[in-house]
Amino acid sequence: MRSRETIPSGSTAIVLASALMAWCAALAHAYPPGCSPFSADPPSQMPMQTCIQVLNPETAGGTSSRLTYRATATNSPMIIVDSRAQPDRLILSILDTDGRAILPPTPLADHNILPYVGIPYSGDLNADGKMDYFLAVSMGGCGSAALYDDTVIILSSESGYNVNILPTMGADPADLVDTDGDGMVEIVLTSSISIGEEFGAEERVWAFRILHLEPSR
Repeated sequence: MRSRETIPSGSTAIVLASALMAWCAALAHAYPPGCSPFSADPPSQMPMQTCIQVLNPETAGGTSSRLTYRATATNSPMIIVDSRAQPDRLILSILDTDGRAILPPTPLADHNILPYVGIPYSGDLNADGKMDYFLAVSMGGCGSAALYDDTVIILSSESGYNVNILPTMGADPADLVDTDGDGMVEIVLTSSISIGEEFGAEERVWAFRILHLEPSR
């Protein structure tokens, strides 16, 4: 099965280039050993660095708690995740070194559970020389439902940043790879689906999709 889809993202676009890249029986976690969308020689991972938490969660007017990170200790944008109530939301924003918004407050999730937000990672994902970000946000749940995450890709553009929220299982920066060596990220997304009776018996399997990042035209 193959399909193609473009998600606008400012100066770049995310393109769904192929679906169901690999199959294997569902196990207890989202990216099991020996079950990969790639051959024995996997592509290079995109160089990413963990961001640094610069403020502890705090309480402020209208905000129940907040996490703040920078890519480096000084002289880098500030990534802020706010937990808000009524309605419950996680809100993402990015400020430049002078405190000006380069990503205005943007909904990140329809819950406000701050511990479900992973540490951000930074790196140049669209080969424009500017910092981009990866963030994993868990959806919570019990059993296999606990594996459902959102991969959040925050891409630089001429006007600031654009946010792409991509459902997956077991979101991890290791899912950001460069399959063709062009310096542009490919994103691995994982799902668990039923292959149905056409395969002889109903069974849940892992399916992988690869999203290619390409310049917008």
